[in-house]
Amino acid sequence: MSSSHLHYRKDIDGLRAIAILSVIGFHAFPDIFKGGFVGVDIFFVISGYLISSIILTQLEAGKLNLTDFYERRVRRIFPALLTVTFSSLIFGWFFLFWDEYAVLGKHVAGGIGFVSNFILAKGQAYFDRALETKPMLHLWSLAIEEQFYLFWPLLLMLLWRKRSWIPYVIFFVGFISFSVMLNLIHTKPVAAFYWPISRFWELMVGGILAYFSLFSKRLNSSYQNLQSILGFLLITMGLLLINKNSLFPSWVSLLPTMGAFFLISSGPTTFLNKHLLANRVMVFIGLISYPLYLWHWPLLSFTRIMVGQDPALIQKIYAILLTFLLASLTYFFIEKKIRRPGSVIRTKALIIVAIAIFAISISIKKINGGFPGRGINQKIKSMVIENIGTQKTFNASRESDKSCQNLLGIKPIKEEVCLTNTAAPKVLFIGDSHAMALYSSIFAKDMKLDATLMAAHGCHLYPNLNYTSTYLNNWGNDCQEIAQNIIQHIKQMPSIKSIILTTQYPFDSDSSQSDSIYNLQGKKLNNEDAFLLGEGKLISDLMTQGKNVTLVLDVPHLKYDPRDCVQRSALIKTPSCDIALSEHLEAQGAFLDQVKKLQNKFPKLRVFDSRSIFCDQLKCNVKDDTGYLYFDSHHMTIHASFKTLSKMQSQQHF
Repeated sequence: MSSSHLHYRKDIDGLRAIAILSVIGFHAFPDIFKGGFVGVDIFFVISGYLISSIILTQLEAGKLNLTDFYERRVRRIFPALLTVTFSSLIFGWFFLFWDEYAVLGKHVAGGIGFVSNFILAKGQAYFDRALETKPMLHLWSLAIEEQFYLFWPLLLMLLWRKRSWIPYVIFFVGFISFSVMLNLIHTKPVAAFYWPISRFWELMVGGILAYFSLFSKRLNSSYQNLQSILGFLLITMGLLLINKNSLFPSWVSLLPTMGAFFLISSGPTTFLNKHLLANRVMVFIGLISYPLYLWHWPLLSFTRIMVGQDPALIQKIYAILLTFLLASLTYFFIEKKIRRPGSVIRTKALIIVAIAIFAISISIKKINGGFPGRGINQKIKSMVIENIGTQKTFNASRESDKSCQNLLGIKPIKEEVCLTNTAAPKVLFIGDSHAMALYSSIFAKDMKLDATLMAAHGCHLYPNLNYTSTYLNNWGNDCQEIAQNIIQHIKQMPSIKSIILTTQYPFDSDSSQSDSIYNLQGKKLNNEDAFLLGEGKLISDLMTQGKNVTLVLDVPHLKYDPRDCVQRSALIKTPSCDIALSEHLEAQGAFLDQVKKLQNKFPKLRVFDSRSIFCDQLKCNVKDDTGYLYFDSHHMTIHASFKTLSKMQSQQHF
């Protein structure tokens, strides 16, 4: 981001190198470079310093032209950005599933429109493993910088006649932003990470340094070597002490940001800046840091997608080497050529619009489903999880559709999912999302059965146990109330003869229950005891009403999502999703022991083992001859639901 108006500093490119190497290290080897993500915070300070310096220098010379300023931003940002995003769309065309491609299109459109941070703020936390398969995740930081560029020149122009106010305004904006960050990190941590208002203070750190460097040089001209050493120490502490489990961004963000502040403030002639930051290797890495940032995450993310699991060391090394190669080519043959003032803005604008339209059209699932006829979809037509209608139907079977209100006069309470296809159901399905999956073939009208579903995500329906979970913070909080509500509604539905009960187990492999706390009259219970007491109470209440109750044992849990086991390229081997039958039986051991105790207590309780659908004598399979049995690692597909219910019907469970 150098400018003809500013003296070029090699050491700042060296600082960029530290930032980008930290980020790449974290994304490739998060267990080693645990705090590497703070490299983005260093970038924010550098950008705030350079952009503010450019604007203030041009204002001082009376030469600030907003059109010229934004044209420079376009020439700086878009050539490499469009190269990477368009390349990702081409790659995705051949190797991504329809819904993955739709998300990629959405994120590309958000990336070139500089709103990626707002899109991501509505979803998972930055450190969520699910985001490893989002190739445009990294564009959130670029969006924040561009949002800063939109308002900052205008504000400085307005303040220029009262230039003595500028440092106070910078401090004020930074203080407000920092305060918002500290508040949001406790109430809305995802928003705190992605929203510009909680990040602008980091750019203000660079902004105030720019002002002092230009108009009050004496404030940063003393003890320069000490400032440089302090800057290195602060950045090093940030890299070593901060990790993905830290409350971030927060007070600890001051370590990398103030470290960058002191390194830049110390000037290019200090010993560390001159001999470490300004050496040729660091400067070169700094010069290509922008395309390095753009390329590294798509390459690592696509490698993760293609491999189907955490890539091996050699695969990550290949991805990083390719990142440096593509970044160098992008810098020399695209950035440096197109960044020249004589390049045609109108042509670039047309390219931006064309890619944006293409990306948006991909993201509109209802119209085209991510172009389902392309690439990988043609290779694996038999995959149930690739069928657009099937996936939409499966997802719809996990949300209330007002059918219970219209046909049964039942209004679901908070967190409860209620579906019915008749006003006089004969069979009631209850449980959690696994009950929803079991019911899905009825919802899809493949299985003809007068039935109702009453369930709740993440819930074991124990009517007598209080339940809390720090993991299930979005749902699973009202399980006891939902269980009691279902029991009351059953009394009002005399047509129901049979009740099918199923929930997610086994205990020891169910991570969602690892921090669950069950409580009976002030006494904490472990999962096994809670199941015996809670499920026992539920079954007792159901049988007291004269209902036939069948407990469906949960499906075998896979080690991988079925998508991760699809070989997308003949050159890359993916893991097998099938598991040994012995592994499944061992995992369900504690659960099966408790089921036997329930059977002894309730002789009329019927048990259906779903193993008969998913397993042969040696292993449990992800698919059979006609389709996939798993929607993800532990939910059955509509195909498996139909097979399971058909067999249960033949055995007269309903």
